[in-house]
Amino acid sequence: MDEQLWKEASIEAMSETKAALDKRGITIDYLVRKLKKELNAHTVKAFAHEGQIKETLTLIDWKTRQTARMDAQKLLGLYPADRHELTGRDGSPLRFYDVPKEERDAILQANRLTREIINKNGNGNGASAHTEQ
Repeated sequence: MDEQLWKEASIEAMSETKAALDKRGITIDYLVRKLKKELNAHTVKAFAHEGQIKETLTLIDWKTRQTARMDAQKLLGLYPADRHELTGRDGSPLRFYDVPKEERDAILQANRLTREIINKNGNGNGASAHTEQ
């Protein structure tokens, strides 16, 4: 499938998905309102004794807020992609050995240097990273 056909098929699929969600009331405005509620979420804890609620306490729901914040940041493109895929010129999978030898060697050298730097300086979490060579 050439690149233009692929783009058109992707746009059409996204349009159909959006229409189906809109039809069921799941609009962008609806999702924004839900996200805003989640970003300000609270939870209520109830304390009971002998089957009777004696006290309730409203607390900030940090887990829900953090999850909502992360969702919002992903939607805004503030996180790197979870996955990167490379394809060949015709859109087929790119195999490592399809890359010219000089470029493969450069990739392997960069990988080795990265591992050396991480092992020398630590992995950013206060501990050294250990990898097999």
